[in-house]
Amino acid sequence: MGRKHPYAKNLGGVDREERAILLGELDSWLERVRLLSHEVPLLVEGRHDERALRRLGVDGTILHLHAGGVSIYERCQWLNRHYAQVVLLLDWDRRGRQLRRRVVRFLESDWRTYDLFRLELERLTSQYIRHIEDLARFYEDLYITVYYDPVR
Repeated sequence: MGRKHPYAKNLGGVDREERAILLGELDSWLERVRLLSHEVPLLVEGRHDERALRRLGVDGTILHLHAGGVSIYERCQWLNRHYAQVVLLLDWDRRGRQLRRRVVRFLESDWRTYDLFRLELERLTSQYIRHIEDLARFYEDLYITVYYDPVR
């Protein structure tokens, strides 16, 4: 009996060619985010999100929204003082959307320029995952189902 893939059931109706296309699009997204993270900080909700991005090779600046026990308002004020721009990579579940609305309300740093990165990731993965912290595992499982699973 082979290893069970947590996201394989969600990919059940997706053939290998479509999975390969999705994997290619995720690879492209990741490469752009890897490069961008050296110029503009990525803002994620917490350490699990950062770990997932690090597993995928993002080695630039990643900041946590929930850091040091400060409020979202205080965190945004700190970001405004230290960064002219920021990439918001907050989850696309209900809570993540609420957090995003709060952050956008307080954030003066330019986030709009890079908002397409989160929207693109959501478009690619929303039917499979809803949290940044699940991205690495999803990507790895997708890779395995494309390159290593036997043809069904």
